[in-house]
Amino acid sequence: MSVEKVRAYLEHFGVSDRIREFDVSSATVELAAVAVGVEPARIAKTLSFKLGEDPILVVTAGDAKIDNSKYKHLFGMKAKMLTPDEAVERIEAAAKEAVAKAAQCVVPMPEHFHMEIDFVKHHVAYSKSFYPGATLKDDKFVCFDSDDWYEVLRFCHFVLSDG
Repeated sequence: MSVEKVRAYLEHFGVSDRIREFDVSSATVELAAVAVGVEPARIAKTLSFKLGEDPILVVTAGDAKIDNSKYKHLFGMKAKMLTPDEAVERIEAAAKEAVAKAAQCVVPMPEHFHMEIDFVKHHVAYSKSFYPGATLKDDKFVCFDSDDWYEVLRFCHFVLSDG
């Protein structure tokens, strides 16, 4: 799939600006770490294995190795990776199936959202109550109301972040 197709798809969700393209290769953990400017441990590495005839994905830190004895103990069989061709074939088939089913899986959203977050420390609740539209209820509760789901998500990100 081309970057243009991915960008067009993500445009619908308003997140196409999160795509990062590099002038250098990011095909391996080491190359991706150099391109992004982080240590390899900060890169998420996805490995695809066969579990019988079913595929599974294991996401690890970029510098992690798969311990075959732990894998066998956990999954009951030896680790066998999918070939690149098998992975592409399965991904394409699953993506087509998911897109076909997506129209049948519409979840109606409520018209209004009400959030109450109970903090352990009153000074944290107080500082988080400065989000536009949020109110401080009692010493440790921050409340927020909105008709906009994305605004609720932004509120949650602000209030629940460490910053």
